[in-house]
Amino acid sequence: MWIVGAQITPGTYRAETAVQGCFWQRVSNFTGAGDAVLGSSIATGPGVQLATIAATDAGFSTNVECGTWTRAQ
Repeated sequence: MWIVGAQITPGTYRAETAVQGCFWQRVSNFTGAGDAVLGSSIATGPGVQLATIAATDAGFSTNVECGTWTRAQ
């Protein structure tokens, strides 16, 4: 989990995964409650994942299957 603004800059990020199961989510707080999730995705196969992190997001988390996220914009 990264803290938006302190550990990750808002913007659009991309990760290219060679396996299925890449998972990411944007959250409004760190309570772990389901209603804190602002957006998420699970890849069903290899390919490019895109995530747009807003300045109003509290955090962004991902799993190792996604590989490295790089800023696209």
